[in-house]
Amino acid sequence: MRYVAIFIIVLSTVAVGVPTPVGAVDEVTYEGALITMPAPTERKHLENTEQILSAVGIETKQHASMFFLRDGTQYLVLSDTEPSVGEATVSGVEVLPADGGMGIIAASDLDIDETGTKVPLEKVEKNPEQYKFQFIQVTGSITQLSHTIDAADGKYVVQESTAGISETREPFSLIEGPGREGRWATVNLSMAKQEGNLDNKPAGQLPITTTSIGLSNHETRWWMSTNATVNMVVLSGGNSGVGAVVGTVTPLSTKVSSLEELSAHSGEVVMVTTNAVGSSISSQETLLSATRCAPSSITNPVTGCLPVPTDGVVHSGVLFDPSVQKPTDLVYYAGVSNKIQNTPVTPEKGTYRLTGRVVDASRIDPRLEGSALIVYDRERVGGLATSSRIANQAESKLTEYIQEQQLSSESEWNTIEASASASASVNNQTTTPSSGSNRTNQTGTSAPTNSNTSDGNEASQETSQPPNASVVDAEFTQNPISSDSTTLQVTIENTGGAGSTIVDVTVGSSSSSEKLKVPAETTVTKDVSVDFPVPSSESVSEKSVDVDVEQIDVGTLTWRSPDKPLNKANPVSSVTNSLQKVAGDEETREILGVYTGLFGGVLLVSAVIVSLIDMVGKLLGKPRLEMEYELHLWVSAVVVLGFTYLLLPT
Repeated sequence: MRYVAIFIIVLSTVAVGVPTPVGAVDEVTYEGALITMPAPTERKHLENTEQILSAVGIETKQHASMFFLRDGTQYLVLSDTEPSVGEATVSGVEVLPADGGMGIIAASDLDIDETGTKVPLEKVEKNPEQYKFQFIQVTGSITQLSHTIDAADGKYVVQESTAGISETREPFSLIEGPGREGRWATVNLSMAKQEGNLDNKPAGQLPITTTSIGLSNHETRWWMSTNATVNMVVLSGGNSGVGAVVGTVTPLSTKVSSLEELSAHSGEVVMVTTNAVGSSISSQETLLSATRCAPSSITNPVTGCLPVPTDGVVHSGVLFDPSVQKPTDLVYYAGVSNKIQNTPVTPEKGTYRLTGRVVDASRIDPRLEGSALIVYDRERVGGLATSSRIANQAESKLTEYIQEQQLSSESEWNTIEASASASASVNNQTTTPSSGSNRTNQTGTSAPTNSNTSDGNEASQETSQPPNASVVDAEFTQNPISSDSTTLQVTIENTGGAGSTIVDVTVGSSSSSEKLKVPAETTVTKDVSVDFPVPSSESVSEKSVDVDVEQIDVGTLTWRSPDKPLNKANPVSSVTNSLQKVAGDEETREILGVYTGLFGGVLLVSAVIVSLIDMVGKLLGKPRLEMEYELHLWVSAVVVLGFTYLLLPT
């Protein structure tokens, strides 16, 4: 909730202009709830209180945090100990008493307990005022989104996360392609910041069952959707829910001793310690390196140059044990965090303790097979216990997939999923496609036909194009071929609106195959090298192979013997074909033929009348009746009637 963030900022701002205390300072010890603050805010407080500390003979401190007593009394705590969210005991000099406002304590000792008092979430939500400014622990369903944001001056990066908490976990697909989520944390949140709506944007992604919202900063957190114990300081409450600052979050999990046990826990959250080879991939830096149009901006089709101060880092790779001998033994992993990273890709290798949900690998990318772990939390506990060439190769391919997701728009990502689904369908197909497949017309361009059966049961039919995929038309041009190889020029047009699609151009059964990426509403022309052996028998003067694009027959490639030249094209036939191609389908040509026929008839009758008047004028010797342009009418009438003949079906 935005009011929680505003409340924290207001409290922080009040401490900026505190006056220099007068008189003696007191040694105090207090117990209460402590919360951290963003790095830029912390630095501002340290700079503004430097003279105050100097005036009372206290050295400058390294950290600043907010401290609340049970009665609501508030202090700015300056310390050399790094603060964290928790129940704290603060001992030191009360530089400025609270006296109804905000006091300042220069701490000589700061002791923090990060485990709160257990309280049922239901009680907190029914009576949040009872727990206000207290550090408590609740158990419930948590959905957490995290990101980083560059401070205004560019010197600091703020790590932020928003957590929605509810009593019962509802099905919620948080990660559908980790690279896509990293892109959302970069592009969508950057646009929200530009519109002044960054505080509300993450909360809008939380489940509708959310009853409490917690904010946190100053530490690395991961995206997650699971049941967990949440330690937090309650700051506010009301009809719109409970507002809090979140400390440690521990997902409820089952501990397993090896990767072999994961298959028995599909869909569950587990904790495992194992070898990992992977990378952390900054969405912000990846986008900037690929589509930069200004310093710290990317190219946006709507707004032009879009500044991208926010980032979501995707961690991906493979988990393996020393026993791994083949790719199917590997377990993929992926997760999204608010780690601070200034390069597109950073390698990550070692022994890790990971907590996450066991899912099918297609959740990470539709082109993957096997099992995967969606990471909710991770801790490095040592170096690699063993190395694996297979793991390194798989990790490299996965990094490519993740970066492709980061660079893909929503429609392009849908196409990637559709293409992967189509590929899987083709690999599993054991029967010949039905007559509902796309066929070509006589011009060599594919024309889709109806694939539905008479009973209208579309769901049970195999189609040559996956749902939501782009529509692909293709044709090729051919010159006479007399050698054992040639270059075939294939033109592919993506006429759909589902983004880029990857098509497979095949000549013959397996003689030549090329994969092409064709963006939406774009035509791509590709030269495909074809090995076309000359028939061994001299009596054979012609040989043909089929040309396919994505299993769609787009024509036949023909080899002709050098001593058998191609037939000369019939000029009339060429003109007819050109007119019919421009006019479109047969019904349209027939309509145009009727109109041109009527117009030609009018011209012909006009030519006859004008010629008769001209003839009468000459016989009577009356120049006024003689016509000068009757020949033009005759020529026009003949031409128009000629077009009518070519347009109308024979």
